[in-house]
Amino acid sequence: MSTTSYIPLTRISSSEYLPTPRIPSHASFASYFSRRRAVLALIAATSVVTLVLFLKTSNAHEDDFDYGAIPMNPSYHPSYIAIPLPKSLPASSQPKLRPVRDVPIRCLDRYYALGGDCHDGLGPIPLDVVWTWVNGSDPLFSDARTQAAQSYDHDDPYRPIKSNNPSRMFRDHDELRHSLRSVLANFRPYTRRFRILSSDIDYPTEDPEDSMRSFPDPGPGYWRLGLQPQWLDAGDNITPEWRDGDIRLSLTHHAHFFEPYNRTIFNSYAIESQFSHLQDVSEVFIYMNDDFFMTTPLTPVTFYTHQYGFVLRIQSDITVAPDWPDNKRAKGEWRSMGVSNWLLSKRFGTRRRPYIQHEAKSISFAILQELALVWPDAIAKTGTHAFRETENGDGDFYQTFMFAHYLVERSREALLWTWVVGRIGGTDDSWGELEAERAWVEIGGAPENMEVRVDSGLRDTLKADRIGTHLKDEGFVGNHFKTEYHFSSLDGYAYNEYGRRGLGGWPGFDPEKFNAKDKYKRTCIIRRDECFSVNGLADGPPTASAIFQHIAFDKPHCGDCVR
Repeated sequence: MSTTSYIPLTRISSSEYLPTPRIPSHASFASYFSRRRAVLALIAATSVVTLVLFLKTSNAHEDDFDYGAIPMNPSYHPSYIAIPLPKSLPASSQPKLRPVRDVPIRCLDRYYALGGDCHDGLGPIPLDVVWTWVNGSDPLFSDARTQAAQSYDHDDPYRPIKSNNPSRMFRDHDELRHSLRSVLANFRPYTRRFRILSSDIDYPTEDPEDSMRSFPDPGPGYWRLGLQPQWLDAGDNITPEWRDGDIRLSLTHHAHFFEPYNRTIFNSYAIESQFSHLQDVSEVFIYMNDDFFMTTPLTPVTFYTHQYGFVLRIQSDITVAPDWPDNKRAKGEWRSMGVSNWLLSKRFGTRRRPYIQHEAKSISFAILQELALVWPDAIAKTGTHAFRETENGDGDFYQTFMFAHYLVERSREALLWTWVVGRIGGTDDSWGELEAERAWVEIGGAPENMEVRVDSGLRDTLKADRIGTHLKDEGFVGNHFKTEYHFSSLDGYAYNEYGRRGLGGWPGFDPEKFNAKDKYKRTCIIRRDECFSVNGLADGPPTASAIFQHIAFDKPHCGDCVR
């Protein structure tokens, strides 16, 4: 796991921008304090009004403000492609558990048990790069958005909020072309395929003599009009494809990966929720918005390596509550983050979870398949929501938020299951006095004690020379390491509140990388009766699986302290 560090702005003292008051004479002290009280009262009143205005304004998401539409450029020439609307997606696009490139059997003990360096020697896998893009400056798309917004009844909770149709958020500034170029310039050796996910709209119904002459002629059946970048020269206008050496770019429209799909979508959460239906995508891919750019040469070390897994950029000091959000209070992305964390808490245990930064992300297609199998109803519901900001509709399934936290939680789950069920429990899932005593001793408990205090130790997992050696063995050049890892799942659970804090506020085990302000160790206590006293059926002995579920989800602080 990695977080991004920023240089804080210099704080300016009040003496640098407030004039130094003159020292009054003794004769004018009374009048001075009278004037001073008046000035202070005015400042206080102004501050209160300003604060109220600020709080009122800050309740709205920045995406919600409409700054007015810019007149259409007369030299603008939109570009479209005729696409057939399939009756349903092919069976190959339906979610299922998929195999991934795994650690070789010969590496299991060395890699997992000893934390050593071991890999298959095949080098980094090529990463596809996927962009979501829409040409909001297109007149037909703009009309479709307006018509969709006006189609809701006034009492429909999912009608878009009045300020939810900001033209500035959809307006095209040709960022996509430069985003593509930036990846070509700075990531070419590690990718083979680019893919653009774009919108499609109904064919116009106006008089063909006036409006259809510039549109591709559709064939028989139900067709839609797909948007494509103006600069993308598609030779046959059916399968737009572009090549630069050995890198291929393709264009996929929403109609070809949404299930179900019945209208144009203007909701980024809905688009992301359907990623599991994509076909012919790499095992790991990089997901970018069209306004993301790579401004320096990068390697997969910034996104994903076989040695350290996925790089997640998470902001530890902003967290999302586990409760179902109040639709009247939760604004912007917080409504969808709230719903998503509620889903995670129901599955993995109740806790606050940190904010996922708005940057390019590495995504596992196999994990997307798991998400689609675990929460099919929530994903399908989100896919039907045309707009992101609604008057009183429930929040959406936030795919990238869910992906990052699901990855972290499944790692914790795997660690606890391996210890309780795989290591301690019987081969028939039994858990008796012998297993209970063994588990208690392994975590440092004595037979005569009912609780044990756990202190975090020290590890060298994130030492720079160790990381550099491992990554060089995988084929990466040391001077291209532009990302500093703040935490690794090789050291346990990222959201563990116990133990010393490291860089970025994450659990720290390296004595050379810790937060100097954190002068105490956050110890935890494991109580035997609370964490391991679980009754089975008819008050009989529990199963190992029941013990695992108890410490992992019912009493998550027990599992956190164990790991």
